Amino acid sequence: MSDLVATNTDKNTGRRVKVQPGVALTLRLVVVRLTDTHGKFIGGWTLLTNVSNEITSAEVDRWYR
Repeated sequence: MSDLVATNTDKNTGRRVKVQPGVALTLRLVVVRLTDTHGKFIGGWTLLTNVSNEITSAEVDRWYR
């Protein structure tokens, strides 16, 4: 697991975005990739969550299936 610092750039326009006041959020990125028994890709999704590191990413994945 590693830390990620978001930039203040709009992903669609590439323009700078005004910094919003307040405390920065600490979030986890959970990436799920579902495959069948033959390794064929079935689906996948990404999720941002503020659940603590005491909960595994696999457990967070099960909550959203």
